[in-house]
Amino acid sequence: MITRATLKGHPIHSILVVLPLGAFSASFVGDLVSFWIQDPIWYWLGWYNLWVGFIGGLAAVIPGLIDYFSLPKESAAWRTAFLHASLALVMLILFFISLLQHGSSTAPLQPAWKLGFLFSLMGILVMLAVGWFGGSLVYKHQVGVQPPKDLDLETLGEPRSIANIKGHPIHPMLVPIPLTLFLVSVLFDLFVLFGKDAAFWERLAFYELSLSLGGAALAFFPGMIDAFHVLPLPAGQTVGKHVIAIALFLSSLTISLVVRVSGLPFAWWVGFIASLVGLVFLAIGGWFGGENVYQERIGVEKERVQARAETLPR
Repeated sequence: MITRATLKGHPIHSILVVLPLGAFSASFVGDLVSFWIQDPIWYWLGWYNLWVGFIGGLAAVIPGLIDYFSLPKESAAWRTAFLHASLALVMLILFFISLLQHGSSTAPLQPAWKLGFLFSLMGILVMLAVGWFGGSLVYKHQVGVQPPKDLDLETLGEPRSIANIKGHPIHPMLVPIPLTLFLVSVLFDLFVLFGKDAAFWERLAFYELSLSLGGAALAFFPGMIDAFHVLPLPAGQTVGKHVIAIALFLSSLTISLVVRVSGLPFAWWVGFIASLVGLVFLAIGGWFGGENVYQERIGVEKERVQARAETLPR
C-alpha cells in the first residue's frame, strides 16, 4: 500500500519518527540515572533529548497525516492508523507537560522535575503502544511497502524476520535509540564549535556517544539473527550492504569514543571527524535499512493469494 509522503519509496513519516522515539527514550534514561547519580550532566542530557524528541515529534506529524488521509476509509489499516495517531497526540501532550515541568526546575530531584519525570514515564508507556500500532501498519497492513516483485509466489512477504515479537521485528524497534543518540552527539559537538562552555558540550557529546554504542550493541544481536537468515535469499544483497555500512558506522563511533578519552593532542577534533565520517555511514546504512523493509519486504506479514495459474482462463 503505497503512501503519498515518500522519499524515493521511503515513507517520510517513518524516517522522522526515529528522532522522537530515540530521544524520548534517551531523555527517560537520563532522568532515571539522575535518581541514583547526583551528577547534573544526566539532568541536562535528559532535558536536551526531551527537546529533540518533542521537536522531532512535531516534524513527523505532517507527513504522518498525509499518509493517514491517503488510506482507504474504514479499512483495517485506517482503523489502526487512527489508534496510532490518537495515541501519538496523547504522547506528545504528555511529553510537552514534562518539558514544561523540567523547565521549571534547574536541577534534578526538585518537585517540578519529579512531576516532569512522572509525565515522561506515562509518555514512555503510551509511546510503546504508539510504536506497536505503527509497526502493525508496516508489517501487518503493509502501509508504505512496495508490492512484491514476484507475483507468481503463493506466499508474499518473504523473507521473514526470525527475531520478532508477535510479528514485529525486534531490530527496528531498537535502532531508533542508538541512531538518535548519535545524531544528538553530533549536534552537541557543533555546540562545542560554535557555542559557549565547550567543556560542558564535550562531556554531553561523550555521554551521548557512549549510550549510542550501548544501544547499538542491543540492536546488533536481533539484527544479525535476521541478517544471517536473509543473506542467502534474493534480498540478501541489500541486507549485506546495510550490514557493511552499519559495521563501518560502529567502527567510526568506537574510534570517536576511544580517541576522546585517549588524552592525545587534538583528541576532540579527531573524535569529531570520526563522528562526521560515521554520520555518512549511518545515512547509507539507514537508507538500506529502509530498503530492507519497504522494498524487499523483510519481516512483512505473509499474504495468502491464489497462484497466477489458478486465475488463468481455462
